[in-house]
Amino acid sequence: MDGTDLFLKYAYSCADVQRDYLHKITDSELRRVREMIAGAPFDEPLIRKMFAPALGRLEEIAALHGLEPLSHENVSAYFLIYHNQYIDALDGNYAQLPPKIREFCKVHIVRVTEVDSDGRKRWFSLAPHDEPLPYERALDPFHLAVENDALVAVHQGLAVTAVDEQEYARLLATFTALPPSLRRGA
Repeated sequence: MDGTDLFLKYAYSCADVQRDYLHKITDSELRRVREMIAGAPFDEPLIRKMFAPALGRLEEIAALHGLEPLSHENVSAYFLIYHNQYIDALDGNYAQLPPKIREFCKVHIVRVTEVDSDGRKRWFSLAPHDEPLPYERALDPFHLAVENDALVAVHQGLAVTAVDEQEYARLLATFTALPPSLRRGA
């Protein structure tokens, strides 16, 4: 999966918050995100309009680490390492959201304890990994192929991607420098 596909999977649930709480995108723009996830061409101007703060953060992290903003490495680092820090710093639109929604917006790394299917949707029973927020179930709209005991990144209640434990440890060790906007808040 390339970085733009990974970004869209994380942004998918953000689009609902953008529409429902911040009133910054329309139903048709939300549909376009769904279409891009399903394989429609990446519409960079639309994504830049809808997710300008996130793309700005990706650019900030990329500059700090010498990466392309929408590279898989940079998108992974943003969502798995830095995303929650930006939320806690009340960066950008996060300052406009109530505390419960801000917590909901965070990315949590959780362990799969059970894979179940009701014939239409797959659900995971999850246990906390490094994060204190427990999950009993997380909807999997992306048809992840995971086994029990695997790590999964959950964003706004959606299981977005499987997380390789060695790769996650490498990201944690590599992406330790704070971006300038987070240093100002420290």
